[in-house]
Amino acid sequence: MKIIDETTAQLQDLKNQHLARKSEVNDKNHEMEEIRKKLGGANKEMTHLQKEVTAIETKLEQKRSDRHNLLQACKMQDIKLPLSKGTMDDISQEEVSIIAGGGCGL
Repeated sequence: MKIIDETTAQLQDLKNQHLARKSEVNDKNHEMEEIRKKLGGANKEMTHLQKEVTAIETKLEQKRSDRHNLLQACKMQDIKLPLSKGTMDDISQEEVSIIAGGGCGL
């Protein structure tokens, strides 16, 4: 009878441990879901910001192209512009290489 009581007590202890572990697993699963939600929100925000950056870069490239076209038109019409550095010939060559290479312009 004593062995049965001890075995029953051990069985109850194991059941209690099982319930405790199951509760821990549920808590960790809930925690993981919260982290996944936060990560999804962060990914959505990052995608939005990347789109904004792309739009700004596109506008910048358009401004560079517009400036290049304006300078080329001035050069073709022999309109002299006051420049802080160099000559119209210098700027035209720089603009062509900048637009082709994607670097920063004047």
